[in-house]
Amino acid sequence: MNKAFDIVTFIGLLMFILSIKIYHLVVTSDIPINITFYETIVLSFLITVFFIAYLLYISKTQYLLANVSFMWPIILLWFISVILGFTNHYHKYDTFISVYGFLAILIPYVYLIHRTLQCRIKKL
Repeated sequence: MNKAFDIVTFIGLLMFILSIKIYHLVVTSDIPINITFYETIVLSFLITVFFIAYLLYISKTQYLLANVSFMWPIILLWFISVILGFTNHYHKYDTFISVYGFLAILIPYVYLIHRTLQCRIKKL
């Protein structure tokens, strides 16, 4: 991939997942949390689109270490959301979206770490 295209794609994916998280926070910010089934479907679809796009991006990128270092704060945000969902017994759709979003970021992140380590071992 071209260096500029690679960086722009990464920033675009980062902004996309941050906008999904912000949308998730806006939808579930009512007290009591009242998220509809339709909003759950929309969020699930957006997270799935991110998951597929990020896996395609990871398979083609050359900047693995930058991806590893910039994605862990996003994973931390989703992890905090999962922990809050389970400890405070939030709405079932909110907890589902939190877990789904966390796993949709964690699985490519683990693959990214695996690929980074694999490239480092090849250099030795």
